[in-house]
Amino acid sequence: MERFGALRVVILVLFLSVGFTCVVSCGSFGSYRQPVSLVIVQDGSSSFQNEWGVTTSAVNQMFQYCNSLSIPGDCGGFVVFNAVLPLSWLQQQGAAYFNAYYYTYPQINQGTKYSTTTSGMPRLCDANGVSDSKAQERPLLMTLTNFQTGTGYSLTPTMSTGMQLIGNDTAWGDTETAVGINWAINQLQAGPAGNQKVIIVISDGEPHSVGGQSATNQFITDANNAAATAALDGITIDTVCVVPSSGSDTSFMAGLCGNGGQAISLANANELAASLVNLASTTFAPPTVSGKVTLSNYYANVATMPVTVKIRDSSGNLVETHAVSLDSAGNYAFVLSTSGLSGSYTATAKASHWLAKAMPVTLNPNTGGSVSFTLINGDVNGDNFVEDQDYSLLGGAWYSAVGDSNYSVNADLNGDGFVEDQDYSIMGLAWYASGDPW
Repeated sequence: MERFGALRVVILVLFLSVGFTCVVSCGSFGSYRQPVSLVIVQDGSSSFQNEWGVTTSAVNQMFQYCNSLSIPGDCGGFVVFNAVLPLSWLQQQGAAYFNAYYYTYPQINQGTKYSTTTSGMPRLCDANGVSDSKAQERPLLMTLTNFQTGTGYSLTPTMSTGMQLIGNDTAWGDTETAVGINWAINQLQAGPAGNQKVIIVISDGEPHSVGGQSATNQFITDANNAAATAALDGITIDTVCVVPSSGSDTSFMAGLCGNGGQAISLANANELAASLVNLASTTFAPPTVSGKVTLSNYYANVATMPVTVKIRDSSGNLVETHAVSLDSAGNYAFVLSTSGLSGSYTATAKASHWLAKAMPVTLNPNTGGSVSFTLINGDVNGDNFVEDQDYSLLGGAWYSAVGDSNYSVNADLNGDGFVEDQDYSIMGLAWYASGDPW
């Protein structure tokens, strides 16, 4: 089995069926992050029926978000298992992103005939319209398709392939969580080898079998084994447990997480869309460096204050330079413009009348990094050294206020709109100090 190492895959388990979508449009962030493969595995069981509609909307919102951030090579997939839903619902779920839908039984693919259970739930039938226990609750496969063009990989399923992947089906028609995960892994391995891989599992919790507790226990064991296989292949698994009925549901879903994946539990299904977008943002958003800049001895609002941040490698070579604006709390962020930055770097920040400060930062090629700075005030002329020239410039603005001809914003060190004793005191605290190499 091929190992993907640093690759991540996005798989969403909602329990229903399998597929892929290739995103090749270049978004506004360029192509400096690694392409991503995103697969949704959706719960289509009767216990999840109250969340079907909300899930449809949430998944579509997530796909739209991912599409807006897409770069060449990005892919998305769709897996639905334990599907008691009619084909029309599944087409609605993925209509904007997938151009083909296949049930694992070819005869079901040719005719959309259904029966209903005593509870009124739609059930798939065989080609003759007869409710067939082995034709019920089948995974659904959708072809690997380009988000924008509707073209892409051709992965037409066969009877043998379908039966192999759902080999744990029981005589009463149940399919397991493991079926969705394993089929998704299969699809991801058939997709671009160089993509990140992430699995997001969306369900209401533990799988349950009408075959009794022993069958349910086997379903749970199979799911854990499938998740372990995904983790060994470098796939990150996130889970979203929607309206769990017990603590065991939550713990089961959390136990599927791997390779740093997040476990989310939602008491309200309406929170699903925001949760999915947030999860996707950690993978599809470009690598970003963020943090906070503390401007010492400054009392004015720092919002929109310009700060320059430079990134250097371990040899001191300048890699990138970014001009950022702070928010009112001093926070900043910028998108890395160089592909593949990974490991230990040095970030140096400087603002107008503050000395430069260098800090170590560890960068991830897919997510970026975080680093914060505290800058020393007093560098009136901005040469990264507090000495006689700064003293002279402050003297030239002595006792001036905003609007005066000799007022200097750089001499007004504390930002109170008036150059006076406090500014001299601030300079004295940094007298003859120099900033880090700039």
